[in-house]
Amino acid sequence: MCYLHFDICGKKGAGKSSLLSRFVNNSFDELCCETNGIHMGVKKVSVDGRYINLYIWDSYLYSKVDSYPISNFKSVDGFVFVFDCTDERAIEDILEWQKKVEQEGQTHIPKLLLSNKCDMECDRVISRLSAVRLAEKYKMEFFEVSAKNSSQVELAFLTLTALLLS
Repeated sequence: MCYLHFDICGKKGAGKSSLLSRFVNNSFDELCCETNGIHMGVKKVSVDGRYINLYIWDSYLYSKVDSYPISNFKSVDGFVFVFDCTDERAIEDILEWQKKVEQEGQTHIPKLLLSNKCDMECDRVISRLSAVRLAEKYKMEFFEVSAKNSSQVELAFLTLTALLLS
């Protein structure tokens, strides 16, 4: 059995820990608080008849581009960039992450772009079209997800896994 290492990155409050909990444990905590330290989830999945252990890391360090450890670029298999579609400045954060990936010469690492909190349609300020264009520009797979109602969460992680196995 093989394993893959994903890092969930994005602005504080984007819902990184909630997405991790939803994918790994199929749970959502309305009172989820700020990540203080490191959370890691492990989930065994099957893709095309192959079993893979996914090791998914979420750290308070991953909420700020400048604090992301350079050494992680050498060990990560895939990035999961998360933004809150109800935060008008969230795209700026994703652009900073992409810039860091480019500076480190790691543009070959597969990336997901997840627009989280899509269940809050009335509060949305970042359009689907804007996010799709960003994903296309930087060759990322894009999904609108909701950790709260589990919309497309599993599909997104399995898509990244399949990309890495192909």
